[in-house]
Amino acid sequence: MSSDKLIINADDFGLTRAVSDAVIEVHRNGSATSASLMATMPGAAYAAGLAKENPALGVGLHFTLTEGFSAVGGKNRLTASPDGRFFARNALMLRVAARLITAADLRQELEAQYARLKSLGVAPTHIDSHQHVHAFPPIFKVVTAFAASQGVPVRMPYTQAICRPEAALGAAYLYRETKHRLLSRLLRRCEALKKSPSNATFNSIFDVYPRRTPCVEDYRSLIEQRKGSPHELMIHPYILSDELKEVYSAPGWYRRKSRFFALGEAEHRVLSAFSIRDWLAENGTPLRLIHYGELAA
Repeated sequence: MSSDKLIINADDFGLTRAVSDAVIEVHRNGSATSASLMATMPGAAYAAGLAKENPALGVGLHFTLTEGFSAVGGKNRLTASPDGRFFARNALMLRVAARLITAADLRQELEAQYARLKSLGVAPTHIDSHQHVHAFPPIFKVVTAFAASQGVPVRMPYTQAICRPEAALGAAYLYRETKHRLLSRLLRRCEALKKSPSNATFNSIFDVYPRRTPCVEDYRSLIEQRKGSPHELMIHPYILSDELKEVYSAPGWYRRKSRFFALGEAEHRVLSAFSIRDWLAENGTPLRLIHYGELAA
């Protein structure tokens, strides 16, 4: 049996019923082994039900601090409004950096979301976060300590630039590369704080340049160009719906995320037709598909 391991993790499970259906379709096709469930989103209970029907799918907590509503509830230091809606990402980071949000605030929210996931009948296999907010060291310190107390791994969202043959290294590439370098610097600081197991390397369609609609060859490249083991390939398969519009109903919000949603739709189209599991088997690739709960196996 190969010692090289690949986790294919679908983020945003539970965001809506349709997104949850997309994750399960990709999983059943052999192109997702793991998913991260958003415990405070409208489709959470529905996604938990799907997880029970598909026990081979490892399901972890997609710790959410920048979209949707707090599991603690009401107005608190993590929320921007009396109804418990979170601050946007930049505002969250500034408030954490200024110590207006404390480690105790973060721990309380993390415990509440984790407990909600367990109350839905899901035994979490790992913890990661929406928009990689746990890569910010003050947040990471809380997440890795809690994960260690629960005996579960934490995603390390390393970045890896992969150029398509027609890549033109212009302004868009430089912008993305600058963001990747910043994330990498933050993660190096997080490494010193790490108390729980993790993946060794990581990539996703966001690492491929230039950005365009993904195709089968992109996923082959992402896997073939991985740099270590266990490796995580992050995906976001989406089916759009009216429920998604309701989640992002604030003025202009759905439109601002439209390019991301289009990418998610494309990932669903490709990965519900192309089976990574079958491709690996057909090519005799010595790579074992696992989820985070199987890291130690």
